[in-house]
Amino acid sequence: MSVDEDRAAHFRRLHESGCFVMPNPWDAGSARALEQFGFAALATTSAGFAWTLGRPDNHLSPDELSSLVRQNLKSAFSQVSTSQAALLNRFHLA
Repeated sequence: MSVDEDRAAHFRRLHESGCFVMPNPWDAGSARALEQFGFAALATTSAGFAWTLGRPDNHLSPDELSSLVRQNLKSAFSQVSTSQAALLNRFHLA
């Protein structure tokens, strides 16, 4: 099984085990801190990412948002969930 398949299986098990909390880090430092607090998974926040750049929500390009998500993925070892719906809707890709 690949690393991505292992992560997907772990994330699936989290959902199957019942309710769990997925906080939204807004940068690499908050991702690390939330993980150290013991959260098993993290979500992404498009508004938080935009605000760290001084912009309103939904005002990041797909490349900018992807770059910020990658920064969080590199910093956090837990599961990270991203919502692509807002991005797809914002750029009329859905």
